[in-house]
Amino acid sequence: MRAGVAAASLVALVLAGPAQAEDPKLPLAHDEHSERTVYIQPRLSPTEDSMHTQGATVGVQAKDGRSAYMGTDRSTAQPRYSVGAESGGDLSFSAGVESDGKEHHGVKAGIRIRY
Repeated sequence: MRAGVAAASLVALVLAGPAQAEDPKLPLAHDEHSERTVYIQPRLSPTEDSMHTQGATVGVQAKDGRSAYMGTDRSTAQPRYSVGAESGGDLSFSAGVESDGKEHHGVKAGIRIRY
């Protein structure tokens, strides 16, 4: 019975992915001692009757919001690679870089204030 509920929940999560602003983060492992979760975040591309992945992001996220990630986006002709991190907490700083290794390069930075 539990396996059926878990499978139904996973299917609902995947089908609900396109309606969300961000692709779902699926946990792979959790360390109770350090309170960190390793996750994968597939880049989903829905079609009329199926869903395709166009790359993924793999990351580590702590309970307080600290995180680091690296990923690949294959939705364009030239794949793009990214890496970044966030400091976590009530005043959180984030930074990341993105490149296709040839002509497209980008840097992003941000501040998130939680109140």
